[in-house]
Amino acid sequence: MSEPSRPLRPGRGSRPSPASLGIVKVDADFEDEYPGGDTTCTEAYASLCRTGEALLGELDRRIAATFGISQAAATALAVIDGAGTPLTPSQVADRVLIASATMTATLDLLERRGWIRRLPNPADRRSVLIEITPEGRTTTDQLLPGIRTVEQGILSAITHDEREYLLDLLAKILTRTAEAAAEPPEPLHGQRNRPGRLTPGNTPSPAPGQPPAPLQPHPKGTAEERPEIPSHPARPRGHPQTQMPVTGRCPLPPANRTHIRVICA
Repeated sequence: MSEPSRPLRPGRGSRPSPASLGIVKVDADFEDEYPGGDTTCTEAYASLCRTGEALLGELDRRIAATFGISQAAATALAVIDGAGTPLTPSQVADRVLIASATMTATLDLLERRGWIRRLPNPADRRSVLIEITPEGRTTTDQLLPGIRTVEQGILSAITHDEREYLLDLLAKILTRTAEAAAEPPEPLHGQRNRPGRLTPGNTPSPAPGQPPAPLQPHPKGTAEERPEIPSHPARPRGHPQTQMPVTGRCPLPPANRTHIRVICA
């Protein structure tokens, strides 16, 4: 028996989207504070992070409002639907890119909804196979076209040619990011000139009618300030960049990308 969609928790979705903050802009004294920094690099990097968080947040909001489930559950269902044949839990977890423990809870939820069923695995008695049900297919037939509608609604802000150009730019960034990720991590280093506005005792007086600036924490034992890059909340549902049900293939070696349906292809 299918489990009905649960109502959203009170207050869910009330937090403003990061998109409402717009492009990240650094302080006017940025280049004095960071002699080796580049204003456009910091603003573009932080704005990309903010954009990704905002896009995934909107998708999360719409999925929760429609089905009462998380992105991870929706993605897992899309993966199972797109496989064409039953998968093991490990295969689903690998394609969704989330931990096995989280996948177990996700599959439990999908099974309670009546969208999947577990079958004995004839090749391995210790394992099971996951198969989508007719109710699950009906759900994905609503989910996936709905995602396409969200994509078009947001990306219609730019023209087709601009989207092609954006894809070219993103390809360059992703290529360089992949190269950096393949290298051994280097310790963070660089030069910084601490601004006087951050030094205790140098806080300027507030303008008439304005509230006083918040007190700065004592510098002892505190980390240096960093350029404004929005932090990402913990996402136990999996990697935030693999959480949008998409019919397609992600950029993996050819041998690894058959039937993969993940959030960001």
